[in-house]
Amino acid sequence: KVAKGVYAELNNGIGQISSAMAAQIADSVTEEQIKQTDELVETMGKQANLPDAQIAQMKEVAEKRIQTGKQDVRDKLQAQINAGLSDAQAAVPSEEAIAASISSQTNPAFDQLSAGISKLNANIENDKDPHTVKSSLHQLYAGAAKLNNGIADLNAGEQTYITGLQNQFIPNLQKANDGAAGLQTGAGKLADGSAALAEGTNKLQSGSSQLVNGSFALKNGTGSLVSGIKELNGGSGRLSDGTKQLKNGTAELKNKLGDAAKTASKIQANNKTYNMMADPVSLHTTHYDRVPNYGTGFTPYFLSLGLFIGALILTIVYPLVESAGIPKNGISWFFSKLGVLLIVSILQSVIADLIILSGVGIHVKDVPLFLLFSVLTSFTFMALIQFLVTFLQNPGRFLAIVILILQLTSSAGTFPLEVIPKFIQWFNPLLPMTYSVRGFKAVVSSGEMGVMWQNAGILLIYIAAAEVLTLLYFVIRYRRQYGQLHKHTVPEEV
Repeated sequence: KVAKGVYAELNNGIGQISSAMAAQIADSVTEEQIKQTDELVETMGKQANLPDAQIAQMKEVAEKRIQTGKQDVRDKLQAQINAGLSDAQAAVPSEEAIAASISSQTNPAFDQLSAGISKLNANIENDKDPHTVKSSLHQLYAGAAKLNNGIADLNAGEQTYITGLQNQFIPNLQKANDGAAGLQTGAGKLADGSAALAEGTNKLQSGSSQLVNGSFALKNGTGSLVSGIKELNGGSGRLSDGTKQLKNGTAELKNKLGDAAKTASKIQANNKTYNMMADPVSLHTTHYDRVPNYGTGFTPYFLSLGLFIGALILTIVYPLVESAGIPKNGISWFFSKLGVLLIVSILQSVIADLIILSGVGIHVKDVPLFLLFSVLTSFTFMALIQFLVTFLQNPGRFLAIVILILQLTSSAGTFPLEVIPKFIQWFNPLLPMTYSVRGFKAVVSSGEMGVMWQNAGILLIYIAAAEVLTLLYFVIRYRRQYGQLHKHTVPEEV
């Protein structure tokens, strides 16, 4: 039993050492592989612009594969370690050898001791002689001494076994440890290889991108080259044709120059010939709507300006709203003011026309139409200013001055409309002086009376709109101011 226990303990100890070393190294290698694989997957995933969720899933799959092969790695490691420990296992004596060694050392001593005890018992029972008992005790002591020597031999055998373990088992264990270190070095090289693989993958991907870009550039360049060759071929053909035409033209020029030289030699030059060469082109001028003087050209503009200013000044000296008494109704109140304005419009336009026609000496295409259009223009400005001042009083006069300034710049009376700034041109179709200037140009210089009547119609629209609004103002104000008073106090003859 002692030999069996010793043998089992020795073998179990070697197996535990082998399993523990294999497990430790396998765990270390697996952990390093997982670390390097995760770094590789992370790097390649980022370069490929993969989403984080997909990169994490790839890591999980790779880690599962490494964990699956972990047991296989552990088995292979344990096999290598066991191979390194084979000499140590061979040095372990068998159970029978251990039992034989113990028996060879202890059995004779136990046999002698047992014989001495038996003899002592017999002597004690059969012989009461103290000397005999003493002799037996001496024999018993001698047997105990032999037993002690056997135990010493057993200890020596144990020491021999320990020495064997030190000389054979420990070196073999060191070999196993060196093998594990080599395996660990291999794992490091594997990690370095993984990093190199990642770097190579990056270079491969970069090179692939450059290759693709280069392919596209080569394809475009090839297309450009083909197009250029086609253009070159076409140009070569055209150059050839042009060369032929140049050659023919040169020959024709040579012939013509020869003919011209012959013809020129026959001409007898005189003063008429010299004058023709000195002044080969004569200028024929045709005037369109020519005006006799500078003032005639500016009459449409300045006459419109003067009539507008006259209407504006009238609102200062003549009250456009206040009445001398209580009017009969709003309509009579309106017409009482309108009549005065109409008379003033006629007077100022006639006076201005007489000065222009007689005093200044401006000639127009049609005098009656000129007078009629002047009165229409004067009354248009009068109606517009009446509306503004009646409704707004002094602010209305200010607004009329603003309109005058805009008309001076936008009516195209001094310069063509096209040379006026764009934002000023926007006011041109909105203001009445635009149409008065056009009408006066027609009746003064061009004689296009259709244009004059067209612009007169537009001015009548301004008059109608202004007078209708002014009439509406007087009717409403009369009802508010004089309606109840007139009902009770105004005599019928008023």
